Amino acid sequence: ITLAPLAVKDVGQLIADTLHFDTANVKSLADEIVNKTRGNPFFVNEFFKSLYAENLLNFDLSRRQWEWEIEKIQDTEIADNVVNLMISKLNKLPESTLEVLRFAACIGAEFDLYILAKLLEESPLEIFEKLETAIQKGAIVATSELNEELLITDYKFGHDRIQQAAHSL
Repeated sequence: ITLAPLAVKDVGQLIADTLHFDTANVKSLADEIVNKTRGNPFFVNEFFKSLYAENLLNFDLSRRQWEWEIEKIQDTEIADNVVNLMISKLNKLPESTLEVLRFAACIGAEFDLYILAKLLEESPLEIFEKLETAIQKGAIVATSELNEELLITDYKFGHDRIQQAAHSL
């Protein structure tokens, strides 16, 4: 599905719904997110999550609401595009997981545990354990259930840009 860039109004509504604010109160944040992401829907989502991960978006327990400093967000050097942002996120994964994802990206958007095990000359269990971190971080998605060996054998990248980022590594 190809999505058109999101407008500031749409991003503002997304943020307002997520943070339980009125849209007027999040306009400056929505403006900055659209400015930095050019409204790319996937990039908006990833950038918004990175604001939280980088402690630029925090929940104030005493006031029981989310807060941010727009100046810090404006001054933040953020990746120029989705692939660069995904590369920086992937680089935070353990090196062993990253190695498996690099090989998986060469196979394609969808890949198989047993093929990876053969390529990397490791057991399927070892590869499965390395892929668990990538699943938890949303980089890949399991597309099959546990088999009789209690392994998930089929996977796909969470987004084509994630595969592209892994491949570029």
